[in-house]
Amino acid sequence: MEQDPERKRRVILGYREIIEDAMEVHEETERNRTNVTRILNVIDRAQNLGKHVKTSDEAILDAKVISISSQVLKQNAEILNTNLKSYNVKDYTDNIVHFVTNDQRGRTSGVNWERLVSSTKECFKYRTQSLNCMYGAFTIGETSTASKKVPKKRERIQEAKKKEPESVKKLEKQEDAIEETLRYILKLLFSEWNKNNHKPMCYFKLVVNPDSFGATVENIFHVAFLVKDCLVDMHIDENGFPVIEPVSKALAAERKNEKSVRQKTQIIISLNMQEWREIIDAFGITGPMIKPRSGKKVK
Repeated sequence: MEQDPERKRRVILGYREIIEDAMEVHEETERNRTNVTRILNVIDRAQNLGKHVKTSDEAILDAKVISISSQVLKQNAEILNTNLKSYNVKDYTDNIVHFVTNDQRGRTSGVNWERLVSSTKECFKYRTQSLNCMYGAFTIGETSTASKKVPKKRERIQEAKKKEPESVKKLEKQEDAIEETLRYILKLLFSEWNKNNHKPMCYFKLVVNPDSFGATVENIFHVAFLVKDCLVDMHIDENGFPVIEPVSKALAAERKNEKSVRQKTQIIISLNMQEWREIIDAFGITGPMIKPRSGKKVK
């Protein structure tokens, strides 16, 4: 992704101003509606600026604004007093009894339920509409129930057995193809190693395919298997670049032996399209060393 320095500068400066405003609201001790209004304004500004976010560091600034804003809103919610009273059944019934047994002047009289009805009927002025059928009531006749078919477990088991060998065969073919590719790469590495007077070769020149990013990823995947199986040795040269060379069968067998004490280091390779192009240009790679396989066996 191409970077626009001017755009990135404007976005970062904008987020710094928004974060300063959010921190100012967060540090205030008094919590009221004004704080909520100001923090909502901060969120609106961050949302408008978020449309221009394109890199991870810009996204981190946006997340920081949301984090500070959520803390302010949480603090306001915690101190919010809604003045709600707990419901008490006894107080409720006592108030109703007092209302129906006393007139408007507060004088005690008999129970007057009509006073309660006249005072509360406005709350129930909307009635539920009744349902009427246009063609009269629906006549329920005899319904036919479809007979349930009992699943035949035996047939399902037989079908599963038929499908199982197909999946197993496909898996075996894939494993055979990977093994064949690993033998091809190891034979190629030995050939180049012998041509280079037994000197380690550049790792990137081996795995990078300048014509296909996907093939490059597959090559890295396959070479990782060779390293894991102790068939090749990989280390960093004096220039800080990774190099690779094959090892003898005896040394490979010794490293695989459980009794052999050898420190292993695991690394994770991260590669995107831009870095792939930069490696091609930096190392002057004009063609793939590992040719794409077409399903033919290694001779």
